[in-house]
Amino acid sequence: MPSSQKRRRQRHGAAWHWKQTDCWYYTPKGTKKRVSLLDEEGRRIRGQANKQAADLALARMKLATDWRPESEAVAPSMPVGEPWLVARVCSEYLAYRERRVQSGSLGAEHQQSCVRYLNELCKYCGGLTVGELKKGHITFWIESHPKWRPATQRNVIAIVLAAFNYAQREQGIRHPLRG
Repeated sequence: MPSSQKRRRQRHGAAWHWKQTDCWYYTPKGTKKRVSLLDEEGRRIRGQANKQAADLALARMKLATDWRPESEAVAPSMPVGEPWLVARVCSEYLAYRERRVQSGSLGAEHQQSCVRYLNELCKYCGGLTVGELKKGHITFWIESHPKWRPATQRNVIAIVLAAFNYAQREQGIRHPLRG
């Protein structure tokens, strides 16, 4: 993706792919839950390449209900009071870093280690909201990897702090990971 193009998050009510399950979902307006998108036989739509099938399933689902579209001015992509998940913070930070790698201002090797460690963090506590996350979660997660040397542990802490500091700087998301 060229650095001049910004990657945009989907709004509520749009189909989105979750890598962890390799399935397509959508988030109903006014909720935090994800709803699986199903094909005509009732099976989950799998695979990132099946966006068209997911959009079609979402359209079928909307036709079956009394869904009404909203204007973009009324429905922002992220409602003000909606809490951010740890996985979203990591995803936003990795997208930012990927843009910097593409522009040549960051090295690809360091980006790969960031992806590896932040994906590992998301497997552990990606479903928590940033407000629910505690320092103890991060400490326990790091201690649960006894093969990581002290230098690796310091690097992992720096990467995690950088992700949350980026979210705070760019999105105003306050986080408990200080000191």
